[in-house]
Amino acid sequence: MGTAQRPAGGGRAAMMRRWWMVLLVLLVPTAQAASVHAFLDRSHVSLGDTVTLNIQSGVPIAAPDLSPLQNDFQVLGSSRSSSVQTVNGKTTSTSQLGIALRPLRAGTLTIPALDVGGAQTQPLTLQVGAAPSGGTGKTGDPVFMEAGVLSSSPYVGQQTIYTVRLFYLPGVDGALGDPSADGARLVQLDRDHRYM
Repeated sequence: MGTAQRPAGGGRAAMMRRWWMVLLVLLVPTAQAASVHAFLDRSHVSLGDTVTLNIQSGVPIAAPDLSPLQNDFQVLGSSRSSSVQTVNGKTTSTSQLGIALRPLRAGTLTIPALDVGGAQTQPLTLQVGAAPSGGTGKTGDPVFMEAGVLSSSPYVGQQTIYTVRLFYLPGVDGALGDPSADGARLVQLDRDHRYM
């Protein structure tokens, strides 16, 4: 009766395959974490306006270090969203972090590269004009109002910025009440600003 012989080094080859698999498993998240993309929702704003810095990745986004923004921006808040898409049997997921910023000065401002879970975003440039000195109402109108929303089609649960501007002539006093909307939670992010 014969005995089956194992080739010499067979155990070593199996062990090497296991180590390669472990190494690949460890490297894949690192490669994915490095793929972060940053962009602004607009490239030109006026002083007093808000802009959204969006950070996208194919993996969940770690909380970025926002301290490099504090010299030129007020950080108003953030929102997160994610989506999963399947096309021809291939599933891709995208995570997005939106950070609402208000510039603190006019000029060309640079949003530096931010550290996001070990990955770096690319630097971005924002043009900030002077605060508007008046509105576009008809001449002689004692008071008029402008309103706008930062994102006209937000995801369910996503934060968006609603800005209201009330313009009035000297000698006329104006004040706005708190807005309300069905199915939405409204929170004032900053104090009222007055420009003369």
